[in-house]
Amino acid sequence: MKKINTHQFFRLATSIHPVAGLADAAEDTFLKDWFFVLWTAERALLSSFFSAGSIYPETSRRAASSLIDSMRDVGVEADLAKVDFNTPIPAYKINDIIQKAKDLETVLANDLPGLDTYHVSKKSIYSTSALVDSAEDALLDSLPEVDRLSVPESVVHDLNQAGKCLAFELPTASGFHTMRAVEGLLRLYWTTVTKPGAAVRPPEMAQCVNELRKAGESNKIQAIVDHIRENHRNPLMHPEDFLDLNDALRLFDLAKSALSAMAQRISDLEKVAKQAAAAAAASKGTP
Repeated sequence: MKKINTHQFFRLATSIHPVAGLADAAEDTFLKDWFFVLWTAERALLSSFFSAGSIYPETSRRAASSLIDSMRDVGVEADLAKVDFNTPIPAYKINDIIQKAKDLETVLANDLPGLDTYHVSKKSIYSTSALVDSAEDALLDSLPEVDRLSVPESVVHDLNQAGKCLAFELPTASGFHTMRAVEGLLRLYWTTVTKPGAAVRPPEMAQCVNELRKAGESNKIQAIVDHIRENHRNPLMHPEDFLDLNDALRLFDLAKSALSAMAQRISDLEKVAKQAAAAAAASKGTP
């Protein structure tokens, strides 16, 4: 997937069309009489058709390459220091350039409607670019910097995937990744509280919630996580269940609240653990 700067089409058009719109030359002339319009077009053609990741079809690139060859044949150079502006140009060569520019416009008129270009609309308060490029900011921007460290990379990855799926209107897939993010952070929360052995795998969501309640953890956090588990996660696991876009957006926002609360609580627990460890170390060092 690549984000397209649509202004490039305008820049290309304003570079090619002046060449195609030149009047046919009736007599031989000099490069200096044509240079600026030709050089501008040559630069635009190279950057549009032959840069890395060019989106143009092969037919358009061939037409562009033919036009570039004709312009270079009359002395157009990228390096202005090498240009001899007094180079004589036969009229037929200028007319050939004009015709090839017209040919390129015709090829583009045929090729561009077939390009796989789409407009992706904004979803609720989220811009398309935010969902595609940085959906994790919906969570991380709401947390103090120190609490962001409690959010593992796997959770950030799932949030980003959920955002992309929202942007491209794949609501069930978005819900799946949102639930993975919630479950991933819940298991870290459970591990932080219960401190199991390294070989012990965190249990399923329901057991995590119940054991966190028994450990005296905030019932508000457990309630929202349990609501997500019962009303969203469990139904989503059934093959016949599908989310619509509004469902996926609501789940994404609900998950943000649960994730934020868990991340802050994990951060607090980690601070307490570090303080306790430092106090224990200090007491051992006391004579």
